Amino acid sequence: MSATKSVVNLAVGRLLTTGAIESLDTPVHRWYPEWNAGRKAQVTLRHLLSHTSGLHADRTTEAIYASPDFVRHALDSEVTSDPGTVFFYNNSATNLVAGIVGRAAGRPMDEFLRDDLFAKLGITDFTWTRDRAGNPHGMAGLQILPRDLARLGQLVLDGGVCNDEQLI
Repeated sequence: MSATKSVVNLAVGRLLTTGAIESLDTPVHRWYPEWNAGRKAQVTLRHLLSHTSGLHADRTTEAIYASPDFVRHALDSEVTSDPGTVFFYNNSATNLVAGIVGRAAGRPMDEFLRDDLFAKLGITDFTWTRDRAGNPHGMAGLQILPRDLARLGQLVLDGGVCNDEQLI
């Protein structure tokens, strides 16, 4: 379930390494221009990753799973506190990160990770749940073998390097 969130973070790290994302402090409106007003204009990728975006979300996931489009569900939510001021474990924010990864990579997050990170680590046997709109879940949804999850952990332990290549 939530181990998926860590893999989403690795996707962001990979995009930072390749230059497809300039900075964690890039505002969300860089990828979703409709967020360039009010408190939403202040929300950065770093805020989403650190669960300090101020994005309204319920403590449970029923409303998210009822939504046909998890990214749109997050985008349509209000920012109810100033970004960077309140920690709230936020599944909607993580789903929005998955959307940002897709936009920055030019393809859905699961396909980007398959081709640009997992393949380099020898990870081939996994699935990723998508919502009805086709968005890969960010909050949960990655089904991966324990040995392959360990490969991702080893990548982190090795400072993002695999086979002498700086992946993250």
